[in-house]
Amino acid sequence: MRIVRLRSLAGESRRNVSTSPLRSVVHGAVLSAIIAATALLDTLTITGLERQAEVFRAAGGATRVLSSPDAVDRARCEALPTTAGFAGSGSLTQREPIALLEPGSSAIPVFEVSPGLAARLGIADTGRGGVYITTLFAKELGADHGTRLMTREGPVTVLGTFEPGPRDGAASRLSSALVSVVPATGTAGECWADTWPAARDRDPLLLTALSPDAPSKETSIDPLNPVVGQEFSGASAFVERTSRFAPAAAAVGALLLGVVYARVRRLELASSLHSGASRIFVTGTLLVEAALVGLPALAIAALSYGLAVLGLEGASNARLVVPGLAAATAVAMFVVGVGAAASAVRESDLFALFKAR
Repeated sequence: MRIVRLRSLAGESRRNVSTSPLRSVVHGAVLSAIIAATALLDTLTITGLERQAEVFRAAGGATRVLSSPDAVDRARCEALPTTAGFAGSGSLTQREPIALLEPGSSAIPVFEVSPGLAARLGIADTGRGGVYITTLFAKELGADHGTRLMTREGPVTVLGTFEPGPRDGAASRLSSALVSVVPATGTAGECWADTWPAARDRDPLLLTALSPDAPSKETSIDPLNPVVGQEFSGASAFVERTSRFAPAAAAVGALLLGVVYARVRRLELASSLHSGASRIFVTGTLLVEAALVGLPALAIAALSYGLAVLGLEGASNARLVVPGLAAATAVAMFVVGVGAAASAVRESDLFALFKAR
């Protein structure tokens, strides 16, 4: 008897949906729009914060520079990434500039970098003797891979090029310089350390890169690029973002939509109750209808959201898990709204509803 009643309930729900497709399509489309729009809003906000972080790091905002002439231990500096909070590090030493043999040429700065800093700069070290220059400086000199620069100290081979760093701060010194890669041994003048999250609270740890055998000299720690600031407030911006309420807004919107879905059919529901149908059957029929509307809406919203995210930055599991939970919650709230509004209809409301209509 129970199975027959469940089949009857499911059949009634299916007939209601099939005989009124416009109503189902409209409410399903609105539900899909609520789910997809709120999920995409939060995703776009988070993606924007991530891009700001990438720009901040690319500009050198997260890099701290320890300066102490001939007092930085290259090996200690290279080992900083083994400490929590350091994403990368490497040392730099400025040597005597050299000049080309061309008449009127000015002296060119010369720097030595350790392998860690070479990797940060994007230098593909060949392990051979020679120098690396930025792509802009290469165009200026008319040099390329394998070019031999004739200097007053002798010929120098260009082993490759790398992209110039930020125009502001200490990194700008390398834009028109000759850079050579040296082993992480001995001492250097500077230690560049990438910290993330960017903050000055790791400066005491950065001091451990100083050589214990080096004489005490003037030491300073400064940002690589002071123009972009010394700290990134991305964590607080993420926590305080307005779009964090998007899942709750989706749930509330879906709940109200469910209430509307049932309230526009109050006359129909009251009439069914007056005809002898039980409240469980009437409410159950509408709940099944809500599921038949909500599940396709969820699938369409998920497809729309997935295509949007794929177009923004490629597939990302982290982008799909939380919105998926919020979307399922919204569909559940839609069903709850339908059930609550349907349960509120009474048989005694029939004549008042008929008269109002």
